[in-house]
Order: sequence, then C-alpha cells, then structure tokens
Amino acid sequence: YYYEYKPLYNDPLGLQNVSFLIYNSTDRLQNAHTTYTNFTTISNYMLTTNSSEYYIGDDLYAELIVYDNESYQFGWNITIVDSTIESTQQNLYNVGDDLVQFTYQITNETFNDYVGQRFYIKLNMTNKTSGQIAAAYFPFKVLNSDPTIETSSIIFTPSEIFRAEDCEITFNVSDIEDHAQDLDVSMDIEDPEGNLVATLTIDHLIDNNFSKAFSISAGRLAGKYRITINAEDQDGGVSSYTNFLMVKNNFPEIHSYKINGKTMEEAISILYGNDLTFTFNVSDVEEVAYIKVALLDENNEWFNISKAYSGTDMQITIRTIELITGIWDVYIFVIDSNGATTSLISDYNLAPQSIRIIPDVLSGFLPWTLFIIGIILGILVGVGLVYRHYKSKFVETRVPPHKEKTSSKKQQKKEPTEQITEKISEEIKPDKEPEKETSPKRKIKRKL
Repeated sequence: YYYEYKPLYNDPLGLQNVSFLIYNSTDRLQNAHTTYTNFTTISNYMLTTNSSEYYIGDDLYAELIVYDNESYQFGWNITIVDSTIESTQQNLYNVGDDLVQFTYQITNETFNDYVGQRFYIKLNMTNKTSGQIAAAYFPFKVLNSDPTIETSSIIFTPSEIFRAEDCEITFNVSDIEDHAQDLDVSMDIEDPEGNLVATLTIDHLIDNNFSKAFSISAGRLAGKYRITINAEDQDGGVSSYTNFLMVKNNFPEIHSYKINGKTMEEAISILYGNDLTFTFNVSDVEEVAYIKVALLDENNEWFNISKAYSGTDMQITIRTIELITGIWDVYIFVIDSNGATTSLISDYNLAPQSIRIIPDVLSGFLPWTLFIIGIILGILVGVGLVYRHYKSKFVETRVPPHKEKTSSKKQQKKEPTEQITEKISEEIKPDKEPEKETSPKRKIKRKL
C-alpha cells in the first residue's frame, strides 16, 4: 500500500499520529491490532493577527515570520481576498511584498456590502530557487456594527406627561453601515404593571433624527412607564435602550360654581334660616370622585360637607341653621378618582369667597311681641268688661221710684243722665215747694 500526504497551509502543526486500519470489501476490520506511526509537521512561516473579528473602522494588525533557511529563498506577497478559491476570489486590497508586519483598516467603503462575511489574508510565497508558488490563507471576519442610539439626545415634549395628552419623543440613531432612513426604529411602552401598552414605529425626519407623537389614554394607570427604544439595521444588528417615563394624573378643573344662583364674583348675603345651595361646573380627564365644600367662620371653626359627584346638575345644600351668623369663607375642593385635589385656593385668585349670614332679629322677638300684645289686649278687654259691669250697677242705684203717667210720652223714659241731673237739682233746693211739673228747658249732660 502507498499513500502520500501533503500538509495544507491550514493543517495543524506539530506531532501527528498515523494509524493503519485494514478492512475487507464488506468494511470489516481485518487487522487484530492497530499499527501507529507519527510525524511532525512544521512550517517555514507564521502569521499572527491582533484579532479574528473586526468591525468597520477597526485596524487589523498582523506580524509575519518566515523561516528562510539555506534550502530556500522565499519571496512573498500579501493581499486581502474574499475567498480561498483561486478561480473566483476577488482581490480586495494589495497589502504589499515581503512585509513582516502591517496594519490594515477595515473601511466602510470596502466592506460595507460584506459585513457578516469571512475574509482572508492571502500569503503568496514563492521559492525563488525552484520557482514553486504556494498560497496560505489566514481568515478573519468583518462583523456588522449595531445601530447607535444616542441616549443624550432623547427629549420628551412636554417634559411633564399627563394622561390623554399628546407627547412627542425625539432622538438620534446612527449606523456605520446603513443610512438612517434604512433603519427600523420602534418603541415599546409598558404600564406600571408590566403590561404592553403599545409598540410604536418611530418616523425618520432628517439626517439621524427620529420622532413620534403618542399619548397614554385616560383609562390607563398613572405612574412609571417603561420605554424601550429598539433600532435594527438591514444586516440584523439590533440596539436597545430602556428608560422610564412618569405619566401623571390630570388634576380636576373648577370652571365655576354658584351659590343660590349667584356667581363667584358676586357678594352674597343671606338671612339666617335660609338654605345655601351650591351648584358646580367642574371636570376631570379621568373622573371626578366627589366635591367638598368647607366653610370657615370668624372664630376659625370649620364646617365641612362632601358629596359624591353625580354630574353637572349636582347640588350641595347647607342649612344656615346649622351655622352661626356672621361672615363665612367658602373653600371648594374637587377630588378625582386618583385622589388628586384641586381647590380654589390653588387654582384661582377668587378664593376664598365670603358669605354673610344676617341674623333674623324679628323672628327672635316675634314670640315675645305676640305675647305682650296678647297681654295688652287681655287687659283692655278686662277693663272694658269691668267698666260695663260697674256702670250698670251705678245707674241702678241712682234711678228714682217709678212715677205715674206723664203728660208727654217723651218723658215716660228718661235718659240716665237726665235722671241724675234732676236728682242733683232736687238735693240743692230742699226748702222750696215743688213746682208744677214742666218739661225742662235745657238738658244737661255730664260725662263720667
């Protein structure tokens, strides 16, 4: 048996073991023992590089050692090629002749269309004595550079982001091999509970600048959102950047309110005992939970009342009989479902508004007035009855005995005053004889 082995340029160097195995036509091993022999492969050259993988823009550095003994007279040429197949390989760069070290830059112009592929340092050695030429190849790989997300350029507009409000993100992304417009840039948004809210495609504007407008709906949670920006080039290179974005809750808005139909700017006075009726015009992007009315009197005593919000026709009624008279400052608070509170103190220059509760003087004295009037009327009625009673008694005691017929019918019934007058006249003249009865010339009336 005869076999010739010629080591190739990329065969391992050093001690090589050889075993001989004999098989028959049915591939059955015939020799009962394995016969070994060995030999040593050596090289008359050695090439080392600073790396086996490079990115565009990196420098390839190589050193070459040639063992040129008395038996040989070597000359060599170094080139960069894309294949080990002589008939189809493309010579990318001619490094030079008889160099023992060199530096070669991996440029974008040369390798832009070949990233991710394997290339070779081709060492063409010539034996000047015999004219024999042999080639040796040392591989290296050009890697694709991932896109670069310039984190310092990320800007959110506005800087404070609220639910249901538009926000715009802008930033720069660059890539060595590809143009910016050829990159695929997207953004993932996750809510505070880790749920994916949206995946947005970021639009290319100009140069390396990208931008996108977005918003977080009112029904989403407020809090810390995770923002992940992804950039991918045409060769599969991917870069990611993660940051957090605070999405805030919208505060309620107090547009206006009225007290007993009067606006916030009007002065309000009300009699004690009447009701205060508050109506409100408030809103919130998310949801208004309840409204609170707080009244502060001149003694720094508070009166608070809260009511769940039920819509634009909602009213809060306060009875002034539960308050004291005087001036009360009015504070309005609107609280949404997230606990955010807006008050006229912090939202308007019109607060607090004052209400004057006027004491009802008449209503306080009316019972006593009626009581006194009743007593006076009772006294007058009593005096009248007493007067009438004693007057009738006095008249009866003064009436003379009943006389017989008189000449005139008119004299049959005399007035009590006339009787009293006649009686007095008789008492004055006791000694005179009674004159004939004649009708009086003049009537004398006296009032008691």
